Amino acid sequence: MPGVEVSVITMHGGGAWETFVNTHFYNLEVTSAAREFAVCARFATLTQGVRFSEVRSSAWAFESTAHQISNAPDDGLMLILQLAGEARLRGGDTYVDLRPGHAVFCDPLTPHAGHSHGPQHQIVAMVPREALTSYGDDASFVWQPVGMDSMAMRVLCTMITDVLRSGPVAAAPGDGAGLAGATVELMRSVAMNAVLGRGSVCQAARAVARRDVENYVLSRLGDPALTPARIASHTGASRRHLANLFQHDAGLAAFMRAERLRRARADLENPDLAALSTAAIAAKWGFTRPSTFSRAFRQQYGLSPRQVRRAG
Repeated sequence: MPGVEVSVITMHGGGAWETFVNTHFYNLEVTSAAREFAVCARFATLTQGVRFSEVRSSAWAFESTAHQISNAPDDGLMLILQLAGEARLRGGDTYVDLRPGHAVFCDPLTPHAGHSHGPQHQIVAMVPREALTSYGDDASFVWQPVGMDSMAMRVLCTMITDVLRSGPVAAAPGDGAGLAGATVELMRSVAMNAVLGRGSVCQAARAVARRDVENYVLSRLGDPALTPARIASHTGASRRHLANLFQHDAGLAAFMRAERLRRARADLENPDLAALSTAAIAAKWGFTRPSTFSRAFRQQYGLSPRQVRRAG
């Protein structure tokens, strides 16, 4: 499959398994393993730094220390889905018990350890860290148990197992990138559900959609041609959908205006920009008419731009 490399491996002994994990995921040390330790794993590497695996193994224990992390830091976040067997993980000072139907996000940059209580069947997926934290620096979902009953989690689990078990198939160009993108978006939804403490995939999807629109808008606030219609055209969303995403801000246009005014006020209060005229600052943030800027500024803050500049 273009962009997808699937490998099936069977190995015996904790040393061989340690080498495999260190090569394809991150550095750890197998501290103990069943006398006749065996593992069968299906492993796929996609584009965009996405990889996942389905693992069936005997009981084993591992540890990833600060020294190992510093020698080979990994920029990914990992999701473990427990399909069978029981295990206990420790991330920092947090302990998580994994049973069938449970999952957990793990941070390989945190010293951690774990052990299983018998044969295991897990799905492990890893994506770049920024893919799951780009809606903010909030990674509070890490080392917290996550249920596997949400639609996003079920679709993710089904997609991964289908890819790993499909064998050689004809695929269109770009399938690898498409699967990688789908994996990232599904894991975003699962992470967002954990952050929000809600089970609604719809709410998580709305938050992700709003974040994407915000990123687009905030990077173009200085463009006076930036309008809700143009944003709708770029994102492929209807103007009604955009209005719903920003309903708590009185709509997308109101959100844009408030963000432009906030940045303009910061410039007016900045003594390093004292030589820059009020009209120039207004134009910098997308206001083509100084009178429109002054009127909107006074309406927002109850002061004129000149009063704010004098006070600064």
